[in-house]
Amino acid sequence: MMSLEHSAAPPSNPSHGCAELVPLRPQCTERQERGANAKRTQQALVMQLLTEKQVFAITAIPTGTLRRWRCTGEGPPYIKMGNGPKARVRYDAVDILAYVESGKRYPIRAGNTGGQHGYKQTR
Repeated sequence: MMSLEHSAAPPSNPSHGCAELVPLRPQCTERQERGANAKRTQQALVMQLLTEKQVFAITAIPTGTLRRWRCTGEGPPYIKMGNGPKARVRYDAVDILAYVESGKRYPIRAGNTGGQHGYKQTR
């Protein structure tokens, strides 16, 4: 939205009695705008790392199940911070959201019986 200010010019319509409103120049320079865009990009790239307990609170998947999945190569991607058995494990919030979304299923609409979801129509 542009800001407006009163100009010092005389009123264009003498009977109206108000000064003309003229648009102001944008307050930001191109350099400032580029800096703001770069800052927004950096903020978007910052990962929000979650603990097992936080993942449990979001997904209701028990922490023991998350641990088993890490050993078997199942479940959502994780980040291991450090080496050895005591290394911290974290999950990226974006990965957890994607994992939850990948499990989304839609019900079959009435009358749609053609071979979807692995079922064949037999006659």
